[in-house]
Formats: sequence, structure tokens, C-alpha cells
Amino acid sequence: MRASGWLVGGVLGIGVVHAASASWPEPPVHEGVRVVRVTVLLTPPGMRFSAPLTYAGLQAVGCRFSTAFRPDRQAALVDIMERHLLHSQSSRFSTASLRNAIELHLHDGAVLRYTFGDDSAADGVVDGWRDRRGGTRGTGSASMPVVALRGFLREVRAWAAGDVGRVNVEPECLRDPQPSIPSK
Repeated sequence: MRASGWLVGGVLGIGVVHAASASWPEPPVHEGVRVVRVTVLLTPPGMRFSAPLTYAGLQAVGCRFSTAFRPDRQAALVDIMERHLLHSQSSRFSTASLRNAIELHLHDGAVLRYTFGDDSAADGVVDGWRDRRGGTRGTGSASMPVVALRGFLREVRAWAAGDVGRVNVEPECLRDPQPSIPSK
């Protein structure tokens, strides 16, 4: 399933639930996006913190996976995102639930930052938020709520376990919180 449209809006702040308005810009991840570098930040599934985690805190304590000059690896991650991310009419994502992030650095200088909670929800859906900063297209910044379908973080963890640069990596960051049930 590919994302078809994205809802703009929102305010960023610790513990604030993002609100959305009704404008529909282009999807932030679409065919033809030229990614020059990818950074993925993960925390171990189910990990809790005594205070809300900020993005700077996630960078400090999270496991970091990145790749540059590896178009095949970057394309594989973009494919995972295209298949799992959808716009959201409203977001249950709060910066207080920040646990994982993906940054796509684009050829025009723009940075698409996706921040997510964890995949502990009973329905397997992961709420998130997308911010766009910079770039030469003149669109400035744009924020929007997103939702990732079941299996998104599982596939991102499998991607991260591949041949990518790693910093501050704990094996728990790659652990699947819901072991797959063998088929009969």
C-alpha cells in the first residue's frame, strides 16, 4: 500500500499532541525521491524513560544506523516507508511517546524527519509525525501526522540489521517485540 496524500499541520512540543489542518501537499516519501543519506534512530522495544524523550535525547541514547552513498540500502528503506506510512487525519502521537526516528536527507538539501512511538499498541499501528526542513523547492517547512501500519518497525529493524553504519548499538534495539508465530 502506498501513501497517497498527507495532512499538514501541527505544533511541536514535549508532551503536546499534534493537531492537524486540512491542506494536502505532496506525499513526503514518493517515487523519485532522491535520498543522499539516511539515519535511523531506534530504542529497544518497550523501553521506558523517566522523563519524555526529546529528539536530542533520542540521538544520545538511541541506537543509530546510517548509510550514505548506498543507493540500494536507501531505496530499500524508502520502499519500506512507502508501503507502510499513511497520512493521518489526526494524530495520537505525542512527543512524550517519542521512541524511534528516521531522517531522509534529500539531494536538494531538505531533511524529512519522521518520529514515531513504539509498536506496543494492541492494533500494531505506530503513530508518528513528519517534519520537512529546508530544501531548494521553496516550500519551507511542513509538518504532518503519519501512521505506520503493522509490521513497519519490524521491517525497519530488519533493514537496520543489514550492512549499514552503526553507532551506539545495543542488540535489544533490533529485537522484534512480537516474535512471529510459525505457520503450519
